Amino acid sequence: MRMKKLFLFVFAFLATGAALRTGAQEPFRAWVEHDTSGWIGDALNLKVSWECKDAENVRFPILHEEFAPGLFILPQDSLQREFLPGNLPDTRIGSVTYRFSAYKEGAYTIPSFDLEYAAGGKLHTALTDSGRVLLFAPIVDTTLGIKDIRGIFDVTKKELFKEYTARYGFILWILLGAAALAAGLWFLVRYIQRKNAGKPLFIPRKPSVPPVDRALASLKTLKEKQLWQKGAVKEYYTELTDILRLYLKEEMGISAVEMTNDELCDAIEECPRIEAPAQGGLKEVLQRSTLVKFAKNEPAPDENETSFDKVEEFLKAMKQAAETAEKDTAAKEASEKNMN
Repeated sequence: MRMKKLFLFVFAFLATGAALRTGAQEPFRAWVEHDTSGWIGDALNLKVSWECKDAENVRFPILHEEFAPGLFILPQDSLQREFLPGNLPDTRIGSVTYRFSAYKEGAYTIPSFDLEYAAGGKLHTALTDSGRVLLFAPIVDTTLGIKDIRGIFDVTKKELFKEYTARYGFILWILLGAAALAAGLWFLVRYIQRKNAGKPLFIPRKPSVPPVDRALASLKTLKEKQLWQKGAVKEYYTELTDILRLYLKEEMGISAVEMTNDELCDAIEECPRIEAPAQGGLKEVLQRSTLVKFAKNEPAPDENETSFDKVEEFLKAMKQAAETAEKDTAAKEASEKNMN
């Protein structure tokens, strides 16, 4: 009987511990670091930091102007973000740094800040501690006589140039504007002339390395990086689709770099140089990339390899077709030369 009670007690204790661990909230904490003293007018540091699993999605305070009584944000030095590995497993530390100042001597209070973080269908909040900063005014001895701030000095040519530029700089802008207008008129006249003659304004320079060879080399480099094997699935699909986009732009004249994935799928479907099986494979890769980037989908390892293989097969097929066409053209030219 005593052993039975002991067994029930141990079982209840373990079950309670498991329940507490299951119901534990996702780790999310926030804190603030700042300079505690300085001279009035000095640029002081204020850094708000937080730690959680998805630090990039934390809503942090956006400070501007007078964020606390007597304390002012310096906008030219503010809002510097940074993300680092966290202290806990699978967490990251995010931070935003501001520069602030005060213009009257005294003690000021740094307020506490609310941060919000959505995870697991819940909204988590964290509150930083408030702080205190002392601002001092320089001591001025009014009994001393008034002196020059700086003695007489020689003006260098560089300083003279700066002064003349500041005084007569508008003339330089007028000359630059006139030059830009003249260049624009010249290009317009050239465009009209070449358009009437049926010639392009600029003759594109043929790259020394064919686009398909450059794309295949980029694919080889991407494979060696092993991005998705290291957990960088989003970066993997970004590089993979960028290689495809650049090739389609250079080789087929599709504005693929500027298109969304959906727009590029439509353009691939309308391109007569891409056969139907290859169209389906490329569209599948682009659609999977969209899910990874915007829906945070996690494809299976074989899906990542399949995406790579479909792009590689398409490029190799285009390379083989180009080589076959080149051989046929050379053979035709040789035949015509022999006939003549």
